[in-house]
Amino acid sequence: MSEAMCSTDASSLSSSPNPSPNWSRHARVWLDPSTWREHLRSPHDACACDALDDWIAKGRPAVARRRDVSADDDCALGIALPLARGRARIAFIVGARAVVRVAQPLRLDEVIASAPRAWQTALHDLVSRGEYSGTSFHVYGSLAWQHITGKACVTPDSDVDLLWAARDVSHIERTLVLLAKWERAWEHASGLRADGELRLLDGGACAWRELVSRPERVLVKTDDGVAMRPSPLPAGEKVA
Repeated sequence: MSEAMCSTDASSLSSSPNPSPNWSRHARVWLDPSTWREHLRSPHDACACDALDDWIAKGRPAVARRRDVSADDDCALGIALPLARGRARIAFIVGARAVVRVAQPLRLDEVIASAPRAWQTALHDLVSRGEYSGTSFHVYGSLAWQHITGKACVTPDSDVDLLWAARDVSHIERTLVLLAKWERAWEHASGLRADGELRLLDGGACAWRELVSRPERVLVKTDDGVAMRPSPLPAGEKVA
């Protein structure tokens, strides 16, 4: 699935009917099962539409992806099918009038019960560490899809994709240290590896792992594109 859409801090996402398409990548977006096809812009492939029909009829949300649409009221969304259906990813565009609800990405604590058993204790520990340090972790990717569908989406090679928001430089550094210590504590017992994105103050996002080595510039994904930008961390020694 291609990258995700729109902007606005996740904590301020709307849950009202037909909200303006002004939310961030990875937001969950529910569509009206009875009218969504009327507002479909693309694709028009019958197999993709049938899969979307089934998905939406079951009350499952799509996820906002990077904005690649020309009309201001169009929404760029996507879904990922379970392993049994080949992990197919379907990117599509609908008009905003098809949207009935929008919510922030799932919190890590919401999805732990859907995670592989070998991951669960480690994930509970990460939630606790985050609460202690004031960091709220959200998830996207295979674990989020497994929770949404109730079907197998996680493979033995899957990472847990974490999304967390920066408050300031000190908070970023503390959270990177937290994640490094957590991984060292659990990598052998659980086989779990974390990946994902840091949501920056301007709404863009970068791969938080890239920041560990303190590069001068990082690839930042926004709701409209990607660009190399100065790192949010000052130059210095590698984060522990």
